[in-house]
Amino acid sequence: MKLYNRAGTDQEIQELGQQINVDLLLQKGAYPYTHMQSPANFEEIQLPPIKEFYNDLNDQPLDQKVYDHAKQVWESFDVQNLGDWHNLYVLLDVTLLADCMERSREILWDSYNLDLAHYFSLPMIAYDACCKMGKAKLDYVDVTMHCWCETALRGGVCGVGGIRAAEANNKYMGEKYDETKTSSYISFLDINNLYGSAMCSALPEKDYKWLTEYELDRVRANPSAFVNSLKDDAETGYFFEVDLEIPPTIHNKLNDYPPAPTKRCVSKEELTPHQLQQMQDLQIPESTFKNSKLVADLLPKVHYVTHYRNLKMYIKLGLVITRIHRAVKFSQRAWMKAFILFNTEMRKQATTDFEKDFFKLLNNASFGKTIEQKRKRMSISVVTTEKQLKRIVNKPTYERIITINDKVHLAVKKVTQVLLDKPVAVGISILEISKCFMYEFHYHYMKEKYGDKARVLYGDTDSLVYHVETRDFYQDMVENKERFDLSDYAGMHSHLNNQENKKRLGKMKDEMPKSVIFRFAASKPKMYGAQALSIENGKMTIHTKKVAKGIKKAAIANQITFD
Repeated sequence: MKLYNRAGTDQEIQELGQQINVDLLLQKGAYPYTHMQSPANFEEIQLPPIKEFYNDLNDQPLDQKVYDHAKQVWESFDVQNLGDWHNLYVLLDVTLLADCMERSREILWDSYNLDLAHYFSLPMIAYDACCKMGKAKLDYVDVTMHCWCETALRGGVCGVGGIRAAEANNKYMGEKYDETKTSSYISFLDINNLYGSAMCSALPEKDYKWLTEYELDRVRANPSAFVNSLKDDAETGYFFEVDLEIPPTIHNKLNDYPPAPTKRCVSKEELTPHQLQQMQDLQIPESTFKNSKLVADLLPKVHYVTHYRNLKMYIKLGLVITRIHRAVKFSQRAWMKAFILFNTEMRKQATTDFEKDFFKLLNNASFGKTIEQKRKRMSISVVTTEKQLKRIVNKPTYERIITINDKVHLAVKKVTQVLLDKPVAVGISILEISKCFMYEFHYHYMKEKYGDKARVLYGDTDSLVYHVETRDFYQDMVENKERFDLSDYAGMHSHLNNQENKKRLGKMKDEMPKSVIFRFAASKPKMYGAQALSIENGKMTIHTKKVAKGIKKAAIANQITFD
């Protein structure tokens, strides 16, 4: 009796499962998509050769181990032809997805007493679980305040630092170490659960109010003193709309990692002659300048809306408040903290990669719901007649048509009404506070300890790549272990391993804990490469990490080299 040709009750399928080698079904199968060109292929009585399983989409051949597993399944289940193989593949695919769904439901019910089957998406249930666990009673803000807060909606800073490329020279590099040159290191540091760390802070909950002119005048009398007097965990928090100046005397200090980034369009006049020539050579259109980007620069900030903790950080770094336009105060508390700490603890206890990733995803998903852009939602209509098509195309909300086939099309339209019911003030606070963690590490640890000998090569939302001139950067980390998570160190760095801060929120960890980086180069955001050395089987081996957003993984692996 064949599992893939049988439709039976749950009990019958369970009984059948006891008669077969279920272990063979615990991973997704292989399917020769390119080989299957017509129904006649279903009559073939043997598994096609491995070359017929080539993935044209990713430009990759099938792994030999996966193919060997497929042959074992074919023999174990007495598959007669590719039609049987097709049925088995589809059944297995759906069953594995069902298992994942049911396991997710179990985890969510056991953890939060919420059923995933009652929700459209994981972010929805994650957000509800967060509010439930934190006993949050969130207030809505009026439309004017909502739109004002949205001007402070800025993602993570990502880009090339003060220098684009560097080579290290230190005693961990074996034969590549040159004792006659200055000892230097390239370190790729990443912060543990950056957004989760920010979500454990005091966040807006209710009682949103504009500051009166009387209250603003009291702040304007000595803005720096007022902002510095505010505690991070105070019961009342603030958003300020200010003008900021960055004195020229501190430009060199801040150049590697400029604070107070702004979302704006970069003008053509800001480009160097070399960049203009590159635009011409690459035929980059003028419309590029109409796209706003998050820019970290040292220009004055005008009507800059930010969280009070960021403003306090900027004042410490030397920025000057030249004017305060408006401000909003609100009641705050760490209402997300219980949810984040619970998920972090569950990650530590998890025994599978699925559960570890699942609880991490829940943290990020709950945050994403706070900054959901409902204005970007679209309305989709199925169009099957020319009359329908003409009526929709003539509407002012019409955006575009997606063709399914000659008879069926999808019409994409803008929505006519938007309910702004997301706690945008919470999301903005998380984004802004997360930047404080990064600025604090860079300016209050790296720059204070190393000064100009520490240069930023590249930075992303939660990571920084440094070139540091020091005798032993790894020993420096051990001496300041309260700032670092050293639990992943292994291989050539196994002597550094320390479990004290394992997975602790806000701690910096090495992205390459088993090797030492000796070369790094970055060309633009989300595009960089690193070469590292590690010891394998007693020999020094070179590994290359390449990242290029928007490029297929196969192309990165096979067509792009570090040089």
